[in-house]
Amino acid sequence: GPIAKLKDGDILRLDAVSGQIEVLSNGFIDRAPVTIDLSDNEYGVGRELFGMFRQNVGGASEGATVVV
Repeated sequence: GPIAKLKDGDILRLDAVSGQIEVLSNGFIDRAPVTIDLSDNEYGVGRELFGMFRQNVGGASEGATVVV
């Protein structure tokens, strides 16, 4: 989503009452979202134990439930 477009130094306005975040930095809307290479993130700190679960779960926007 839009959070993937944030960069260090961006200026944000947070409204806790309404629950809104607004980016005040110029050119934010035109930026491409950042994609991170997680290919080396398969092993270590127990990650290999949960690899099967990560492969069979849906996205967070769909509730992160198991894909059947």
